[in-house]
Amino acid sequence: MLLNAKRYHEARVEYLNAIGSDPEHAWAHCRLGVCFALLGTRDEALEHAFKGIRLMPEWAGTHYQLAWILNHLGEKKEAERSVRDALTREPHFTEAFVLLAWIYLDRDRLEEGIVAAEQAIELDPGCAEAFNIQGIATLQLGKLDDAEKALTTALRIEPENPTSHANLGYVFLHRGDWRTAEMHFRNALRLDPNFQYALLGYKEILRGKHPVIRWIIEQRLWFDRQPRGFGLFALGILLIVIYAIAFLLRAFTEAGN
Repeated sequence: MLLNAKRYHEARVEYLNAIGSDPEHAWAHCRLGVCFALLGTRDEALEHAFKGIRLMPEWAGTHYQLAWILNHLGEKKEAERSVRDALTREPHFTEAFVLLAWIYLDRDRLEEGIVAAEQAIELDPGCAEAFNIQGIATLQLGKLDDAEKALTTALRIEPENPTSHANLGYVFLHRGDWRTAEMHFRNALRLDPNFQYALLGYKEILRGKHPVIRWIIEQRLWFDRQPRGFGLFALGILLIVIYAIAFLLRAFTEAGN
């Protein structure tokens, strides 16, 4: 409860007391590791996570906690390895599939992230977070209809989820439906006033009040939805056009002389 309330220092004391009472309390070591990770103390976080695994090496939960810590610390490759260790021990571990999906998204492996999210949904059709991951991944792939479907489902499961509202805001922003996008960003900020992801989207809406700025944003959003490699292709075309214009101008100048 203290961790969910972001009272990390108090949670740390609570788990330290639990370990003081029972030094071989594997779960307390793992959760203490999470506290240290959230407090930005890497070495202590990993020390307690590995201690939990040594105490209960065959329990999927200890490997999952280590994977969460590694992912939070930005060590994605090691996090993937640890979450797979958890799934080896418990193949029906919904939270582990969700974490694996996030890791794939962070590593720009979007299709694999969608598959991992689908595996979580098969185990728990009410997992709003998995639908959110699907929505984010399909949005990044430019599949706006699939993104809207997944995120609408997430919102139906958890109507007061600021992440679902923010993600839907970006879907409608990409569609050019600025009014609906603004509504979802406002709802996200109503639920979490400090939600930076939603705040960035809402600022785009405010900047887009100017028609020229809106046109620029819309072109950028369109560009973002194009397949990988499109940017290099477009840059190549642009350079060819610039070179052709320069060549023609030079030819006209020489002809005039």
